[in-house]
Amino acid sequence: MEPSNDQPTPQPVTPLPRSRPAAAAVGEKRKVPDHVVMIAVLSAATAVMFLVLLAQTAAVIFNPHGRDDLNQILAQAGVAAGQRPGVLVLYEVVLVLFALLPALLHGVAFYGLLHLRRAGWVVAFLLSILWSLALVGIPFAYLLWRRDTRTAFGIA
Repeated sequence: MEPSNDQPTPQPVTPLPRSRPAAAAVGEKRKVPDHVVMIAVLSAATAVMFLVLLAQTAAVIFNPHGRDDLNQILAQAGVAAGQRPGVLVLYEVVLVLFALLPALLHGVAFYGLLHLRRAGWVVAFLLSILWSLALVGIPFAYLLWRRDTRTAFGIA
């Protein structure tokens, strides 16, 4: 007897697409999109750049000649001699924070992007918006705002 042509051909069963929490519960390793890896590497390089700047700033602060140069800058700016020690300390703290804070933020963005953490995506997106003031961050903001990137981080 010949099989009847009226019956549909059976199709292979395909697994249902898993949501991000379900995939994490099963233990599947999610793949980081390639453009996110590129952004993470650039973020790490920027963090290293700011750490080098921090080391240079620390060298100026701890070197007596560097402190004299900073003191001279304050004198030329018209700061009174009695106020210079306090202003010098404040100036040094600001210099250190301006080098340390970006290094920390870019480091958080690097680790957060590579481990697909939402906070890493948010920090990277905010950094790209800040860098867009110098026109450098606009392409990175675009890549981070793409739907596939947001989906990979569970932000849709």
